[in-house]
Amino acid sequence: MILRDIVPCPVLSEYVRKHQIIRFVFGAEVIVPCKVYSPRPEHCLVFYLRELQNIGYWDSPKLQIHPKCTINGQHTIVTNRYNGRDFFALQIVLQPSALFRLTGIPSYELTNTFIDAEAVWGKDI
Repeated sequence: MILRDIVPCPVLSEYVRKHQIIRFVFGAEVIVPCKVYSPRPEHCLVFYLRELQNIGYWDSPKLQIHPKCTINGQHTIVTNRYNGRDFFALQIVLQPSALFRLTGIPSYELTNTFIDAEAVWGKDI
């Protein structure tokens, strides 16, 4: 297991609050638990480096599959996160208003959702 926060360099600190490296590897005999994720007041750019994550919302029985790179809006509701056996993510937690300054997308349009970062920045992301 790796769960590490990294402070950004001074040049990025206007936009980035922290970088996070998150890694969980589960053995073949282990039932991978669902992670109940509480609301957080942050916008993030997340790169999934191994298996993708699925997310369940309380008002929908259908799971949504995260793309390889997502822009996560602020969530005000609890979500259920379902990971594979090899979960490895690089998460960039943005400063307040940074996502709007970078993309022009108002924060209310991303509340309780995520979008494919390629739709905003193209395949180079």
